[in-house]
Amino acid sequence: MASWGWRLEALRQLLSYVAAALLAVALPLHLLEHVPVDWLRQPPRPWVLWTVLLAAGFHGLNGLRSILLERVHGRRGRAVVEALFWILLALVVAVGATGLARTIGW
Repeated sequence: MASWGWRLEALRQLLSYVAAALLAVALPLHLLEHVPVDWLRQPPRPWVLWTVLLAAGFHGLNGLRSILLERVHGRRGRAVVEALFWILLALVVAVGATGLARTIGW
C-alpha cells in the first residue's frame, strides 16, 4: 500500500484542481443567480449587467485563488498562484471594462 501513497496523493491533488476550476465557474453563476426578480420583468441597463459580470468574475477568481493557495506550499508555488491570479484578473477586468465602456458610450 505504501507504493500507492504518492499516486493517491497525486490523484487527490488533481481532483482538487478540477474542483477549483469548477468552482471558478460555479461562483459567478451563484452570484448571478441572486439577481433581483424585477430584472426579469424589466431588464436593467447593459452597464448594470457588465458591472455584475465584473463582480462575479472577481468572485470566482478569488475563490479559485484561495483553493489553490491552500494546496500549494513554498514561495515559488505561492508566487505562481498569485501571478496567475493577477493575470486572469487583469483579463477579466479588461473584458468587463471594454464591455462597460461600450455600453455607456465611451
